[in-house]
Amino acid sequence: QLSDADGIEALEMTIVYDPAKLEILRAQLGADAPLSSQVLVNAETPGVLTLAFISPLPLWSGLADIVTLEAVVPVTAEFGAVHVLDITDVEINDGAMAAVGDDAIHAVAYP
Repeated sequence: QLSDADGIEALEMTIVYDPAKLEILRAQLGADAPLSSQVLVNAETPGVLTLAFISPLPLWSGLADIVTLEAVVPVTAEFGAVHVLDITDVEINDGAMAAVGDDAIHAVAYP
């Protein structure tokens, strides 16, 4: 989720995660993505997902869910295991706007 989407037309970022604990299946446009927006994904390297979002119009100010990730926990993941989803290389509008990625924690909580 973006904390302030004001003026965003393009966003790129990389998510680094442990593929033994999480398998990201796909990315799709989120509920707040304008019509004709696109999301592109490169997941060639296990544990590294590079994501690009492109909007035909600048986004509005405020919170926005522009991309949704679908993921599963592998059956071999150890119950109680925890890892960081490290969000890096965040770039907005080809670097024209400042951006900081917030990391997340994923826990294998159900056997």
